[in-house]
Amino acid sequence: MIEFITLMDSNAATIWLAIIAIATMAQALVVVGLAIVVYRMSRALSDQMTRLEHDVVRPLSRQASTVADELRDVIARVRSAEGEIRHVLRRGAAMTSTITQVVQDRMWPALGLTRGIIAAVASLRHVRHATVSHNGRGSSSAEIL
Repeated sequence: MIEFITLMDSNAATIWLAIIAIATMAQALVVVGLAIVVYRMSRALSDQMTRLEHDVVRPLSRQASTVADELRDVIARVRSAEGEIRHVLRRGAAMTSTITQVVQDRMWPALGLTRGIIAAVASLRHVRHATVSHNGRGSSSAEIL
C-alpha cells in the first residue's frame, strides 16, 4: 500500500503540475493578448493625435500667428497715429495761442472803439428814454444834446 500511495502522489503531482502549466500558459496568453490590444489602441490614439495636430492644431496655430502679426501691425500704426495726432494738437495749440495774441494785439483798438460806440449809443438811448418818461412826450435828438 505504501507503493500505491506514492504512485498516486506521483500521478497527482504530475496532474497538478500540468494544471499549473496550463493555467500559466492561459495567463501568458491573456497578458500577450492585452499587450496586443494596448499596442493597437496606442497606435490608433497616436494616429488620431497626428491627424488632430495636422487637421486642427496646425491651422489654428497658423491663424493665431497671422492674427498676432496683424495685431502687431495695427498696434504699430495706432502708436504712430497717436504720435502724429499729439504733434498736430501741439502745433494747433501753439498756433491758436499765436493767432489769439495777434488778433488781440491788432484788433484791440478796433474792439475798444466798437465797445465805446456801443456804450455811447446805449447812453443816448437811456437819456432819450429818461427824457420821454420825464416830460411825457418825445423829444428830438437835438433837444437832448
